[in-house]
Amino acid sequence: MLSKHDCSRRGFCRLLAGALPLLSYSPMPLLAQGRRENEPHFFLNFIISGGVDASYLFDARPLQMTDAGKIQNYLYKNAASGIPVLNDPTPSRWTGTNGGTTLVTPLVQKLEPWRQHFSILNGVIMLANGLVGHGQNMYFLFNGQSGNGSSFVPIVGHTRGAPLDSVHIGGFEGDANEPPQNFSGSVVLSAGAGLALAQDLRQGPALDLSSRTSAFIQQRLAANGSGSGLFSQGSSKLLGGLQRAPQLAEALKSVKDDPDLSGLEASLGVAFQYFTRGVTNCMTIMVDHDPDIDTHDGGSAQDQLSKYQVIVDELALIFDWLTKTPLDATSGRSLLDVTTVMISSEFSRTMRQQGQKIDATGTDHNPLTNTVLLAGKRIQGGLIVGGSDLQELGADGNFANVSKAHLNQDPALMSIMGRPLDFDRLLPRPGLPETFVLEDYLTFPSVVNTLFYLSGVKEESYFRAGPGSARTAPVLTKLLKNA
Repeated sequence: MLSKHDCSRRGFCRLLAGALPLLSYSPMPLLAQGRRENEPHFFLNFIISGGVDASYLFDARPLQMTDAGKIQNYLYKNAASGIPVLNDPTPSRWTGTNGGTTLVTPLVQKLEPWRQHFSILNGVIMLANGLVGHGQNMYFLFNGQSGNGSSFVPIVGHTRGAPLDSVHIGGFEGDANEPPQNFSGSVVLSAGAGLALAQDLRQGPALDLSSRTSAFIQQRLAANGSGSGLFSQGSSKLLGGLQRAPQLAEALKSVKDDPDLSGLEASLGVAFQYFTRGVTNCMTIMVDHDPDIDTHDGGSAQDQLSKYQVIVDELALIFDWLTKTPLDATSGRSLLDVTTVMISSEFSRTMRQQGQKIDATGTDHNPLTNTVLLAGKRIQGGLIVGGSDLQELGADGNFANVSKAHLNQDPALMSIMGRPLDFDRLLPRPGLPETFVLEDYLTFPSVVNTLFYLSGVKEESYFRAGPGSARTAPVLTKLLKNA
C-alpha cells in the first residue's frame, strides 16, 4: 500500500493545486446554530457492501469461544486447507475515552495511528423480526425502511446549499437486484462518469438561462409549481434544478481526471474535487465486497484473513487520505477537519451455521448487530459506544448471560445481538431484559438522526427507531462536539 499512498499524495496535491482558485466562490452555508457562515462542512458516507463480519474487526470474541465451537474464526483456525492464519490471532481490548470497551482483532492494529480520530459504535441493530436480506437492510440503512423510500443523504445535503444535494458512487444491491429507488435527490455516478461529464461540459457551450426558450420553460415550470399536489411539487423541483444548473456546470467544468488514481483512490479524488469546487457537500462511496465477504459456504469463509486484510487496508487508506489531504493551502486544516465521515455495512454475520464443523462453516446474514465508525467534523473521536452480547461462556461451555430478549429474536443463538443502550452514557445498560423492545437498543436510525441533528435538519424528518416503531430514534448527542 505504501507505493499507492505515495502515488495518492502526488495525485491529491495536483488536484488541490487546481482547486485552490475555486475555493473562494464555493457556496458554504450556515449549517446549524452556533457555527460560522461559509464554514466548510462535508459529509462522506462509505458503505462496505456484502455484510462485514464485526467479529473480524471491531467486535471480536475470545479465542476460547472458537475452541468451544461457538464462533468461527478463520484468523485463528482453519480446516486442513492450507489457507494461512495469523501467527498470533489473540484479540486485544480497546478502551474508549468514555469508558466503553471492545475486543479488536490484530488486523485492526493497523488503524491504531487514527484511533483517536474515529469512534466505534458496536451492537447497532439493523432490521429485526427475520428481515435478513441484503436489499432489505441496505434500504433500511439509507431510508429507515425495509423497502424503497427517500435516502437520508440528500436530506443532509439539502441543508448545505450546493447545486447537487448528494452524489452516489458505486453499485447498490436491492432485493432481487432490482434498480434502487431510494436515491431521490442523489446523482448516481461512477467516478469515471463524473469525469466524463466534466469533460463534455468543458467542450460545450455555456448554459444560458436568459435565452427566450429558457425563459419560457422557467415560466411554465413556475406556473405548474404554484399548486400543492405532487405534480406541482415536481415542477417546483425541476425549476429549482434548472436555475442551479449554470452554477453546477461551471463547478463541474473544473473537475479534472488524474490517471495516477484508480479504484477507491479515484473515488476519493473525485470526492475531494466535488467538495472543494462546490459541486456537492455530501457523497456516498459504495465499496463493493459482495460476494467476497458474503460467505455462505465454508470454502469461501476460510479465506477471511486475506479478505479482511483488504478491508483494513481500505480503511487505512481512507483515514490516511482524510488526515493528510489539506483543505487548502493556507488554513492548516485537513479534509477530516471539515468532513463528517461514516463507515458502515448493511449488517454483520452469524457466528456459524448449524450442523457444520467450526473450522469448516460458512456464515449467514445477521442484522441483529453491526459496527459503524464515525469520525471527523463535530464527532468526538476515541469513543466506544454500545456493545453486543454473547461474549463469555459459563462453566458448562455454553453462553453465559443470555437474555430472553435475545432468545426471542434468535432462539438457536447463531447471532450476536446488540445490547440495550444507555443513551445518556452511550454505554450498554446492565441487566438481561425479558422482552425485546426495539426502542431500548441502538438502531441505525439513531446514527442517521445524529447526522440530521448536526446538519440542522428539522425533527419532522427524523427516522423512527425502526419499521413499526412509533418513537423517533434518539440522537446520540454525547457523540457530538459542542452539542
